[in-house]
Amino acid sequence: MKTRLTYLTVAALLAASVFSSCKKDDDSISGSELQNNIVYVADSQGHEFEAVDMGFITKVCWGTCNMGATSPENSGDFYAWGETQPKDNFTWNNYRWAQGGKLDLTKYYASEKYGKMSGVDNKTVLEAGDDCVKASRGGSWRMPTKDDFSYLIGHSTVQYCKLNGVWGYKFTSTVKGFENSSIFMPFSGMMDTKPGESTSTLKMGGRIARYWLNSCKKSPSYEADVLELINTDEVTNTVLNVQERYIGLPVRPVAVVK
Repeated sequence: MKTRLTYLTVAALLAASVFSSCKKDDDSISGSELQNNIVYVADSQGHEFEAVDMGFITKVCWGTCNMGATSPENSGDFYAWGETQPKDNFTWNNYRWAQGGKLDLTKYYASEKYGKMSGVDNKTVLEAGDDCVKASRGGSWRMPTKDDFSYLIGHSTVQYCKLNGVWGYKFTSTVKGFENSSIFMPFSGMMDTKPGESTSTLKMGGRIARYWLNSCKKSPSYEADVLELINTDEVTNTVLNVQERYIGLPVRPVAVVK
């Protein structure tokens, strides 16, 4: 697995985030801190899901939980990028948009060196049918974009903390009138299959988290965009990064509320 760190050109937004990072066992938050400015957004079937209104001018509200999770600290389901169903094993061989490897892509690639099966399509943003949130919920629900995450980072304070024993980042809005609006994103790690093994295992759980965005790179096309949450002895940061598309990562849904 190869990961390439890619920092935003809008580095000023990242620098604007205020971090409170302390690795203390008592550095815990209460679930009640995440219950402010809750809105209920219906899916295409009329079922309602919770989201938090952070007061953003983009009208994007952030889901309180990851896809498949029943509480904010739960990792929920893991998805490969562009797949709409969760699974347990993640390899290039069982990835939906490839035929065996990262240079045999069948969709979302910008050069023949990345795939030859169905022709170059130059697509870098997931179609609605390949967005796991939109495919599952519909309505105004969807996967986040790079702009969504950039806005979240640039208009929030960020606290490294524990919720019910799980480490993660608490994002709290800095928008006037919404300073008590917060979401918690757990350090869920990633699912990958080691060479020579047939079963995927969780890597770096509790240490980092990467969350899928709805876009991939043109070069190399086998990498897609993620928000990476990091807290180690060396690094405390939130950055836009990339990840090979077959890897299993969580997804935090968003909804646009008019």
